[in-house]
Amino acid sequence: MKKTIIDYFSKLGIRYKKFDSVSQDISLDCIAQAVVLSDNQDLVLAVIPADRTLNFNRLQSIQRREFYIAQSDQVQALNERVGLSGLLPFGDLYQIESFVEKRLLRKKRIIFKMSEGEWWELDKASFQLLQADAWQLDMSEPIYDSPTNMFTLPDLPAFQSLNEFYLLSGGKQEGYISDLSEHLSNTSTLPGLSSTAQRLLMLRSRSDGDIEALIDVVHSDPAVTAQVIRYARASFFAYKGEISSLSDAVTRVLGFDATLNIALGIASAELLQMPQQGSLGSKNFWREAIHMASLCQGLVSVMPQSRRPRTGVAYLTGLLHNFGLLLMGHRFTEEFTILNRVATECEILDLEHLERQLFGMTHMEIGLWLMKYWDMPEEVVACFSQVCHPENDTTDSYAQILQLAMSLSGHMSSTVLLTDIEQDALVKRLGIEPSAVEMVLDKVREASYGLEEIATQLAA
Repeated sequence: MKKTIIDYFSKLGIRYKKFDSVSQDISLDCIAQAVVLSDNQDLVLAVIPADRTLNFNRLQSIQRREFYIAQSDQVQALNERVGLSGLLPFGDLYQIESFVEKRLLRKKRIIFKMSEGEWWELDKASFQLLQADAWQLDMSEPIYDSPTNMFTLPDLPAFQSLNEFYLLSGGKQEGYISDLSEHLSNTSTLPGLSSTAQRLLMLRSRSDGDIEALIDVVHSDPAVTAQVIRYARASFFAYKGEISSLSDAVTRVLGFDATLNIALGIASAELLQMPQQGSLGSKNFWREAIHMASLCQGLVSVMPQSRRPRTGVAYLTGLLHNFGLLLMGHRFTEEFTILNRVATECEILDLEHLERQLFGMTHMEIGLWLMKYWDMPEEVVACFSQVCHPENDTTDSYAQILQLAMSLSGHMSSTVLLTDIEQDALVKRLGIEPSAVEMVLDKVREASYGLEEIATQLAA
């Protein structure tokens, strides 16, 4: 690879030097990065600074043609054609048309990634010579606002992920998401509920459902059985006796309603798969789901008896509230992988904004659609609908509890962030004493070890 680029530089009389990425800081606007585009006939190379992303509308308006992000196999073939393993920001090297952001041509020095862990530096004249045949365009826009633009190169992957995200959301390939509602409406590509979840929903709708019937359904699914028993043993319930069977868990600790809803929430996820790692991966997903469900359950327990809704349903809303992320990870794997990476590496960014940029809707809105598709209990659907549309004032207790729990939790994926005044007002509307809220939070924290164990098992 190095011989290829050294020979190319030598032929053109280009001067270069290795950049010491360990001892120096570098402004991101001096780093040139490349992206391969396709107009459905030919490949082209766009070169932009690392702190900016392509403005596809502007580029397409200037060029009067439509562009997409090239497929990964097209990029690989392009590199193999010239004996390279990584993409370099020089269109002439690949003998394809290229565009370069004007701002880069004005920099005194340009840094580019030669290979993993190795960066090279060019002076202004050399970089301009390498871009002599490129279109010089104003085709990019900032992707990050910061009081300072100085970073060390080890920080760059976060910005590269963010740029990749904006490129994906701005220059969708054919076959990428263009109208998520159309994809969601295509039921043949969506996972249904597991047989256990379907049987639990049927049992829930029956007026003659009893504990023995519930135990029979749950017992038929060993994975769900194990989780129900493990949950009943959690310190959150403070049960001092021994729980050695599913019957013990149901009859001595949880009861019919709580068991049914806990089992339903767990069984609903059995056919959905997502990556384990990252801020939005299954490990964090289940950690948040279990804690949120326990928090909702705890808040119900400190409400006045006369206004208290069903504890099991409140638990279920907390457990299911982020299931839109599960569907994203299961159905739209490539897009979710980038979203997860950006959310992990750029935690200061607003997840809801990123989701709307890529999917056109938030994971909570996707979750609402999924609850309707699965024909989940109407209380759950109504709760999610209200949380998705907070501008519509409601007296729905489940929605108010979930909104309060999401605000109290402060998890990254929470779409509800209330001010202290709004939070206090919501506590008052629910009839909860402020001291009782703190008591519930303390109880969930004390049970965190056991809840963490449950989340780990669910993510496995």
